[in-house]
Amino acid sequence: MIIIIMMIVIIIIIIMTIMINIVIIIIIIKFIIIMTIIIIVIIIVNITTIINIIVMDIAIVISNRINTVIFIIITSMTSTILIIITSMTIIMMIIFIIIVIIIITMTNIMTIIIVVTVIIIITMNIIVIINIITTILIIITT
Repeated sequence: MIIIIMMIVIIIIIIMTIMINIVIIIIIIKFIIIMTIIIIVIIIVNITTIINIIVMDIAIVISNRINTVIFIIITSMTSTILIIITSMTIIMMIIFIIIVIIIITMTNIMTIIIVVTVIIIITMNIIVIINIITTILIIITT
């Protein structure tokens, strides 16, 4: 009797440890997926920022040579489109983070990482907007 009870207890313990391990593995996988998505979004934002800066630099160079209204309109259009793209990515990111927070009961490290990434993205967006404003002012003044 005692031996049977002991066997049952051992089996239960083994099953419990396996379950715990599976849960931990699932959490780790989710964490990795979230991190990769966050990294991808950051890369996209970076690329859009770089493109925007290049476009604006080209705009400054050309507008110094040809001071046409049409070109200013084109550049402002492209910059506004880029602003929309970057802000859309940020909005998507925030929505995604909210969904993630709902899906997973967060560990402290996760929340910190996500908050940091959001702050980084928002600051990037602000930098882009500031850059666009300054370049437009330069184009207008030249």
